[in-house]
Amino acid sequence: MRVSLLSSLLLAVTLAAAPRALAAQVAATPDTTVAVGALTGMVTDSLGRRGPLPDAEVWVEGSALTGTTDRTGAYRIQGLPAGEYRVTFSHPSLDSLGIGAPVRAVQVMAGTDTRLDLATPSASSIIAAVCGVQPDTTLGLVVGSVRDAVTGEPLSGTSVSASWSETLIGTTGIRRVERSATGTTNASGVYSLCGVPTDVAVLLQGERGAAATGLVELLMDTHRVVGRDLAMSLADSAVVATDAQMGAPPLRTGTAVLRGMVRMANGGPAAQALVLVLGTPATTRTDSTGAFRLSGLPAGTQTVEVRTIGYAPSRRAVNLRPGQPAELTVAIDRAQELPSVEVLAERRRSRLPDFERRRETGLGRYLDREQIEQRNPMEVTDLLRTIPGMRVVWNGTDYDVVSSRGAASLSSASCKPALYIDGSPVMGDDISPNTFVRPNDVEAMEVYRGADTPAQFQRMGGGCGAIVIWTRRGR
Repeated sequence: MRVSLLSSLLLAVTLAAAPRALAAQVAATPDTTVAVGALTGMVTDSLGRRGPLPDAEVWVEGSALTGTTDRTGAYRIQGLPAGEYRVTFSHPSLDSLGIGAPVRAVQVMAGTDTRLDLATPSASSIIAAVCGVQPDTTLGLVVGSVRDAVTGEPLSGTSVSASWSETLIGTTGIRRVERSATGTTNASGVYSLCGVPTDVAVLLQGERGAAATGLVELLMDTHRVVGRDLAMSLADSAVVATDAQMGAPPLRTGTAVLRGMVRMANGGPAAQALVLVLGTPATTRTDSTGAFRLSGLPAGTQTVEVRTIGYAPSRRAVNLRPGQPAELTVAIDRAQELPSVEVLAERRRSRLPDFERRRETGLGRYLDREQIEQRNPMEVTDLLRTIPGMRVVWNGTDYDVVSSRGAASLSSASCKPALYIDGSPVMGDDISPNTFVRPNDVEAMEVYRGADTPAQFQRMGGGCGAIVIWTRRGR
């Protein structure tokens, strides 16, 4: 019987163990001549999914009387003589973990149902047991398992990492700092990651040798303990080295297939929506019915992104298997609309004379407001997808821009152009232009490669070029 990953690990770290062999009280064998009652209730996973806990075995210490929860978490144990009992619950994985669940005392009344609800331990006790005392309530615990995408067997010795970014604003500018937490799966394929922030999105990925899962976005949403299972293919995943040569995350391919539908909030089909699997070269658009099909995908846990104009991007995690097409339905929500602003001004040749002078040199690539509107981008990085020498890649949280150092051949090292907004440098090489500017805010853009970069946009020790954005609100 396959066990819920989060529930399994929660039980594994429960402080109150209750082995049956060491039961403190022995209940008498039910006697048919004695009036009996029944014990009923719910077993709840108070962490992670915060809902019913199915397939939990509830048992009475010192007796052979048990009950198993259904899919709603409900259980019922009949034939209990009136008296006081100690009750606990377990999962099939409990014996291998060598521990038990919390124990509750209950008084059973004859001739009636006695209700006893059970639940997993509190987040604080779980975190204290696994990570030690954590006074910072904005830090939590991510638990889960990694299994083979084909056989379903647990994968021990797999490295699992959670990564996230912190943007620091100081007197020297804006700087993005990368943080991470790592762990390794045990013999049961279970991992735990401590010190994960609960107020920002984090990216999970499992790696074992050359095999890896896709990047999976996880938002804990203030929950201090969250579970996330991952699947990985040790065979059906091949690396495409092109992006790796540019310092970007490698692209992977395989033989898995994904089919699905994209629907709008009103239930209607979303035609011509862009559908892609992050970290792979696979991309397509939905047909007039909202249907799509993607093939050549690596097996395991992957992230699907759906984008279309006027709607917020949607990302969903899926588990893919070779030879067994996966099905997915995605509902997209309309993007939040800001109040309209009417701007009245005299038509002028250009409000950016320096931009025009540099454009006349022909040393870079230039986009003015008219060209930007013609491209109708959803993100600022969409403007850079067709610029020679620049490549837009997914970094797990947003789209980054990678440069080829101004040479015809690709560099083996990561090369990210400097970013300037209204003439001011944005500190940090890993900050996406999408973080600060929306396409409607861009008045003009300049893109330079290597030695073509004007002196005022060159950083010491640089050489990767520059992206210069002029906004409508800037000078």
